[in-house]
Amino acid sequence: MLGKLKWLFIALVIGGPVLGWQGWQDRQKWGRLEANGKTTAGVLEEGSVSKGRRGRKSYEFTVSYTPDGGTVQQRAFAVSKAFAERVTRDDQIVQDQCTVRYDPTDPAIAIIVDGSEDQRAMLPIGIGMFVVGAIGAFFMFRKKADAASTAG
Repeated sequence: MLGKLKWLFIALVIGGPVLGWQGWQDRQKWGRLEANGKTTAGVLEEGSVSKGRRGRKSYEFTVSYTPDGGTVQQRAFAVSKAFAERVTRDDQIVQDQCTVRYDPTDPAIAIIVDGSEDQRAMLPIGIGMFVVGAIGAFFMFRKKADAASTAG
């Protein structure tokens, strides 16, 4: 049991910073778009659903949008289940219009308003995972070190 627990703590120490980094990047992007972003109309070109290992569904739509004075941008957006259900019916897109918020200095940085998945919460979750994993690993390895020093 203790061996499995040790691996859990190590996984938390490694996985925590990965999730934290993802959350930090999303926080930067959303903050930048909220402060300086412009909105424009977007057209849903196509969508797809993929299932993860545990049956969790992920939704992705390809959207075309034209920034002010720019060329047409086309990119894939990960969207929420609520958004996917709102714009599709029986595997067909029934509402092909959406609103896109983009960064005027880099139009490739964009989100679908009220549709894109928000991963900002991953920052505190990742920090928490790292802290729990580090504390757990510290005490797991400390017990081994104390047992080795008292045995010798």
